[in-house]
Amino acid sequence: MRAVLTGTDFVRDTDGSFKAIETNTNIHPAVNPIYYFDVNILDTIISGTNINEIHFINKRNLRGGYNPEVDLTPEEENARPDLTNLNKDSNYLISKYIDDYCNSKGFTFNNIMLDANTITIPHIEDSDTKLIIRIAYDVTALIDDTYARDNWEFLKLMYDSNPISIPATYINDSELGFDSIGSALRDNGNHPNYCVKKRITPADNHTYPKLYKVTTIEQLNEIKSGLESDEYLQEYILNDSDLLENRLTHYRSVDLIYGPELDVLNLWSVQFSNAFELDNICDLDDENKIQLWERPKYFYKYNNNEKSPKISADGSTKVFLPDNSLTLLSSLNQNDTVKSISIPGLSTVEADNPDLLLWSGSFSNIMENFSLGTTQLTNIVKREDYTGFFFNVNLTDGVKFSDVGHAIIMKKDTITNESGVTEDVVKWSDYVQLKTGDILILFDSQTNSLVEKEIESIEVSYDKVEVYAVNFEELDLFLTSEEGGNLRYGLLTHNYSYDCRSVTAPCVYCSACGAPGINLAFWSTFQCCKCDGPYPASNACSAPGFSNAGTCYQNYNTSFCSGNMDCVVQDYCNYNKSDIIHKEDIKLLGKSPGGINIYEFKYKGEEGLYEGVIGNELIGTEFENAISYDPNDGTILVDYYKIDVQFKKIN
Repeated sequence: MRAVLTGTDFVRDTDGSFKAIETNTNIHPAVNPIYYFDVNILDTIISGTNINEIHFINKRNLRGGYNPEVDLTPEEENARPDLTNLNKDSNYLISKYIDDYCNSKGFTFNNIMLDANTITIPHIEDSDTKLIIRIAYDVTALIDDTYARDNWEFLKLMYDSNPISIPATYINDSELGFDSIGSALRDNGNHPNYCVKKRITPADNHTYPKLYKVTTIEQLNEIKSGLESDEYLQEYILNDSDLLENRLTHYRSVDLIYGPELDVLNLWSVQFSNAFELDNICDLDDENKIQLWERPKYFYKYNNNEKSPKISADGSTKVFLPDNSLTLLSSLNQNDTVKSISIPGLSTVEADNPDLLLWSGSFSNIMENFSLGTTQLTNIVKREDYTGFFFNVNLTDGVKFSDVGHAIIMKKDTITNESGVTEDVVKWSDYVQLKTGDILILFDSQTNSLVEKEIESIEVSYDKVEVYAVNFEELDLFLTSEEGGNLRYGLLTHNYSYDCRSVTAPCVYCSACGAPGINLAFWSTFQCCKCDGPYPASNACSAPGFSNAGTCYQNYNTSFCSGNMDCVVQDYCNYNKSDIIHKEDIKLLGKSPGGINIYEFKYKGEEGLYEGVIGNELIGTEFENAISYDPNDGTILVDYYKIDVQFKKIN
């Protein structure tokens, strides 16, 4: 008997009914199965049958998947509390629970682990003694390639079964089209009431769904007539009586569809909230479409970037010069000098501080013995149109700072040392970890001293801005000016220097290392990790992978680790060797939506096939701003965040 795990998303209408939005296979369960998955529910399927073996076709993601033969020892589990909380890989737990279930029944368990990007599954001959459960995507399966991939197919199926099981919808198609919107406008008060979506998923979540405030039938008909061939119109259901912490919600039902009759077994259902609270304000553009910064309030999918580029400032950020005057960071050139701070106990050699968030120093020593200095800008990269969250921090005396969530700044903390004595220390923190009451360490430009100020409130915004990534050496600290008109205080901001490129799903656990691997707490903030190159030999990986402060677990699949992370020594993430001089066995695969040629190729002298672009072809095109040049050999590098092609290793 065959079965597939699916996730179907719903919204709850104002009359209490649930409306289906879309269905998906190849899902991440989205919750910790420790609390949600009662594996004994499989008795519903198995009771009264001849089943005595379960095959579980799984996919790798962060952890690399469950291997019943090679797994964490109890000592390793106890040493890694982060693996037993909500961050633990859900697919791993489901695999483990099914294995335990089989052991309790005397069944055979076969865990089949596929790479994250696999689109077909191995054939397993079905019989009345087998239950074959699939999470991994299968392009040949009707549910996957028709109803999960094609929203029109799914909505038409639901509409034909029960017209009110989905939001009122308009699809203009001779085969799958229907119109259940009619002429009565949905009333959502001050909020938008209709949305335009893409037929095929996934879509660009920066743009879709397009959400409108429609007040007349004429406006509605104008949107209908203006739909592109692969778009459809749907009511936007807003239920302000169904909120979580004053946020709009949606629901996901995780189900097992099994057997020739496609019976449905519900495994669990979960309610999720959006990122921003609902209020009575909605900013619209001239087309009555919501502005970009409103998207996290109305949608839970608002940003489709799996990785965030590491950025240092936006176009309005000011930094202190050696004479305490201020200048825009974006106006600096290579080798320009800015004011910096030398912190006692903090090495200026970045390889000595691979996990900066684990470092701490004596508060009194730093406040009394810091020294003023300067540092030179060695590199600045402009990253246009960054879309993401910004943390706006309000301190005592009206001082304000704002930055992205992964920006690293210094704060005061209190710890209890090994002797049980409480002491004040300074630590590095990113913005996303800050909370009200935290004490930040600031530079006072009027007194040339370090001072403390308490966080009174934190506000989060979402926007699209022009940003910059910078690297200062030898001191890694620069002083970001406060927001507003006074500009007296500077925030101790740590240098952002990264030296690897991340490819497809990241491998959190470095099985190839014989020395330190990557630390999960570090990974959760830094989505790029250090390679073996910049670190001392004692910390180097013996094969492609990472080195970092933390424990290297050697019990995981080596091919997954090296196959999903490809490290090079570069100044910034997302830059990849794209010059044709580096490549061989080049094969044209097709074009991106923007018209860029996509190739399969090998790197000369390296194992493995890759998929990406030839950087030389971008010269003289609208995508030339994605190009930079390797300072060592002058060959072309490409920033894949600036083009609509994903760089990936395909075997």
